[in-house]
Amino acid sequence: SGLAFLHDHGPKDEVYEVLVGGHRNQVQWPDPLFPCILVNIGSGVSILRLDHGEDGPTLARLGGTATGGATFLGLSRLLTSAKTFAEALELASRGDPDRANKLVSDIYGTHGCQNLGLPANLTAAHFGKLISQEGMIGCSEADVAAALLVMVTQASAVLARAFAQGIAGMSEPPTAPEQEDGDDEAVPLAQPLLRHRSKTMPLKLEGSQGRRRSATAHLLGPAPNPSTRRTPVFFVGGFLAENDKAMDLIATSFRHLDCGPALFLKHADFLGAIGALAASFEEENGTEVDTSAT
Repeated sequence: SGLAFLHDHGPKDEVYEVLVGGHRNQVQWPDPLFPCILVNIGSGVSILRLDHGEDGPTLARLGGTATGGATFLGLSRLLTSAKTFAEALELASRGDPDRANKLVSDIYGTHGCQNLGLPANLTAAHFGKLISQEGMIGCSEADVAAALLVMVTQASAVLARAFAQGIAGMSEPPTAPEQEDGDDEAVPLAQPLLRHRSKTMPLKLEGSQGRRRSATAHLLGPAPNPSTRRTPVFFVGGFLAENDKAMDLIATSFRHLDCGPALFLKHADFLGAIGALAASFEEENGTEVDTSAT
């Protein structure tokens, strides 16, 4: 309800995206807003689907990951000299994650990436360069902290993309099947239908007969859906508070994954409190909050 309240009554510059270089760009609210995805990154990560219901917004938890803010801080304390979250972020801001992570270009080369249709700086293996002594020597603790930040943010971005594409391919929100009388077995909520591709990298061969054909790889995840609407994805949570680097990494990951802009909220830190306050007013008054006079 916090997201819906901001949509209906919040400031016009509430929603923004992060452009190349980390610059914030104010954008309009998606129209229509629902269904959309809310990625809440705190100690862990929860991914929620929001829909428009008869009595107001409804939500369902789609999934999540244990790779969140606590993972970043815990591993930073273990692997670097950083002891606080602020110290870990400052250390990460000075590092180069590419000195620790193995990139697609490290495997196929720049020309090979172009032939495959993959971004050259796409992460192939987190900390993959540190399997050799040479890689260990060339990697500083700042590079390790930067690589940890990339690992955490990319984990959320990849999951959000998969769920967003799954929702875009559905016409109705997930519902629980009816339970027959006398059946005490719990019926789980149906999850979005994801049309998974092969776990190996699928190739699409293009070109006319008699010509040399190029192999174009598709990024792993759900198959492309026929819907023209991209499911809006909002990233919120305490992990992103005053964490411009993390938001930049999430936005970059979404661009590489070709799933539309990652959206952020100006008042994301207060989303839960706003929702609770709006819900309490509605419960007390029996009507939706009217802020037209404020």
